[in-house]
Amino acid sequence: MQIEKAISKRIFASGTVSVAVLLTGLMLAPNAKPDEEGRKGADRLIEKNASGMIDAGRRTFRYDTFGDQVFWGDSLKLHQAIAGRKLGGLGPGVSPRTLCL
Repeated sequence: MQIEKAISKRIFASGTVSVAVLLTGLMLAPNAKPDEEGRKGADRLIEKNASGMIDAGRRTFRYDTFGDQVFWGDSLKLHQAIAGRKLGGLGPGVSPRTLCL
């Protein structure tokens, strides 16, 4: 019972401290608004980073094999199935139109 009281006092005390810190922060900067230039600079930085991540994703999608080229090429012979019999592969092949929905 004493342990439970001690724990509940600590929880209450830490909650009280958290609320006090939050209120102090709000009172110190009641009208804090980011200046327009600061916001524009941050927006430019966000757009630059997002653009960089999209470019990196495109490179990964296009060029990285993740080490599974032996499975797709040697085991499944996917390249031959895509090429088709007319181009030295297997089966009917896959046309770009096949992928259009």
